[in-house]
Amino acid sequence: MPITLITGANSGMGYETALSLGQLGHELILCTRSLEKGNEALHRIKQQDNTIKASVFALDLASFRSIRDCAAKVLAVYPTIDHLIFNAGVMTPPYTKTEDGFELQFQANYLGHFYLFHLLKQALLASTAKKVVSISSLSSEKGVNDSIQKYEADAYCSPESYDAMKCYRESKLAQVLFTRELDRRFREYDVKSYAVHPGVVNTSLFYRNSGSLYSLVMKPFVWLGYATGKLLTPQKGAATAIYLASHDVESSGLYWENCAIRPHNPIANQEDFCCEFWDWSLSLIPAIES
Repeated sequence: MPITLITGANSGMGYETALSLGQLGHELILCTRSLEKGNEALHRIKQQDNTIKASVFALDLASFRSIRDCAAKVLAVYPTIDHLIFNAGVMTPPYTKTEDGFELQFQANYLGHFYLFHLLKQALLASTAKKVVSISSLSSEKGVNDSIQKYEADAYCSPESYDAMKCYRESKLAQVLFTRELDRRFREYDVKSYAVHPGVVNTSLFYRNSGSLYSLVMKPFVWLGYATGKLLTPQKGAATAIYLASHDVESSGLYWENCAIRPHNPIANQEDFCCEFWDWSLSLIPAIES
């Protein structure tokens, strides 16, 4: 029975990924910002299939303190973890600086997951089926940050220089850079890494910073999107992550959509930059004990 950790597992694609993998026999580690919502999600999963084994842990990716606490609690129960699915994220929020001093999207979408990976690395390496799946976005293909200086400008931007969509786009490119470099650094340990564009999915990311009127106005557009196939349900959006976590897929370090490899941003082909970006990211997180 594979043990699979999923961030943002209480709703949307994270919930659908958890439910499907649980039904396929995976034991689930559900990491959610709210324990209450995580336990509600677990209750819904158990209503679907009471045989699914799962545990819930609180995780706020915008806080190194929370990430460290979550990892310690997870490792106390699970010394071996087979798969990490980095699904949680935020999209174009109002300007917010995390308690660790970073622009919110940079930390919640990328750097927090990077830190979590390093804290759980030994548990992953203890597995015989090591996989890391990062949910990126089509936006990553339009990313332009090809230097540490450009990423620093976004990671430490001011309210005046904040461009919400640009920061989102570059945080999603960062996940692809992470996927590429993870494959290079951990290939000898047989770790498989994948980045995924899930499609345009109707999730709470579209509504989180909007009022009820916006949600009401959007309803006919959502219906039209479903009817034309241009907007996916969370279940369909989760399909590629589910496929990668449940099948033996040898191709590693690549970018996926619709259960098939998709060309990624050419910046991610710059091996020297991917290496430099990884090392810079290490300098931003708390030191990890070997």
